[in-house]
Amino acid sequence: MDMHKSALQKIELSGFVKRAKTITLVLIFGLIVLFFLPWEQTTKAEGRVIAYNPSERDYTIHAPISGFIKKYNIEEDKFVKEGELLFEMQDLDSEYLPKLKDIGNDIKIERDNTQNTLLILAQQKSNLEANLRTGLEIHERKIAQIEDSLRTLKNKETEVQNNFSITKSNYERIKLLYQEGIESKRSYEVAHNEYVKLTALLDTTSINIQRESKALEIQKKERDSFQKVEENSIKTMQNRIIASQNRLKSLDKEMTNASINISRNANANVYAAKDGYPLRVLKNDKDRYVKQGDPLVHFAPKVTQRTLLVKIKAIDMPLIKKGLKTRIQFYGWPSLQVSGWPKITYGTFGGVIDKIDPIAHEVGAFYAYIVEDPKEPWPNDEVLKVGTRGSAWIRLSTVQIWYEIWRLHNAMPLKMIYPKER
Repeated sequence: MDMHKSALQKIELSGFVKRAKTITLVLIFGLIVLFFLPWEQTTKAEGRVIAYNPSERDYTIHAPISGFIKKYNIEEDKFVKEGELLFEMQDLDSEYLPKLKDIGNDIKIERDNTQNTLLILAQQKSNLEANLRTGLEIHERKIAQIEDSLRTLKNKETEVQNNFSITKSNYERIKLLYQEGIESKRSYEVAHNEYVKLTALLDTTSINIQRESKALEIQKKERDSFQKVEENSIKTMQNRIIASQNRLKSLDKEMTNASINISRNANANVYAAKDGYPLRVLKNDKDRYVKQGDPLVHFAPKVTQRTLLVKIKAIDMPLIKKGLKTRIQFYGWPSLQVSGWPKITYGTFGGVIDKIDPIAHEVGAFYAYIVEDPKEPWPNDEVLKVGTRGSAWIRLSTVQIWYEIWRLHNAMPLKMIYPKER
């Protein structure tokens, strides 16, 4: 037994085994240390450079009128300033614009005449209403006079009737006494004359009452007839006013349409709305008839601020927050980027998430806008042009490498982070 132990002690390891042992221990130690190194989680998104301001994005200029292209004053990809003439158009009928102006003038004259007619009709209606009021007042005054006269006559008739009854009784008494020889002939004649006189007065009063009653009835009929005629005249005038108002509205619409047509044809010359570049002339045949609204020029305004519009997968959407930092690789730039260690980088640029669309523009995807980091400005627009594609690594939470390996192995989501936490 002691011999075996002595033999083992005398055995020495070769240099290769010792080196292998040392390297293995170093690798194991290094691997253990590596597991505890920090690792920044990122999510990748693809997109392209666009103008941040929607009014600075490229658009198509359409034909303002139907006709022919008279002249182009631009060259493709040549810078133009705001207000410069891009192209001129002319209508198929060279006299179309003067004709439109004549039609517009005729409509304006008719509208003015209709407006004056409406004022006259309104004045006439006011006069008719005043005439109705005055006429009714006159008729009511006459009716009141007749009614007063009729009341006076009826009172008089009552008085005469009472006197007649007394006189008749007295006459009959004196007549009887005269026949018996008690009263004188003179008394009889006086009583008879008084009786005849009151009888005539009573008949006259009754006739006057009938005449005044008839006059009152006639006066009321005249009043009603006058009121009916005047009210019909007012209604007729009101109908004429309504017809004139409707015509005035119709003329206003015609005048508006004529003004629009005149403006459209007067604006046959198209000017640059902004500084920019005419990218493509879509129709350059001057002898070809184009319709209103046909595309003629594709125009790109000068961009003052660029942004990288990236598509975010719906599964990563909850992780993306405004203000998060990003690293961007633009296509065409040689670059090196280790996603977990953002400081190990070459040829990439910094960015910040500025805003995120509140809804999905397509199934399973959202869009986010990344602007340049003021500390790491992007290349100028002569180098980095609008439309350049790029990849962005959105920087999230920092974890240890062993956690990231465990997360990937178990298909766990990335850790949520907010810009304030960073």
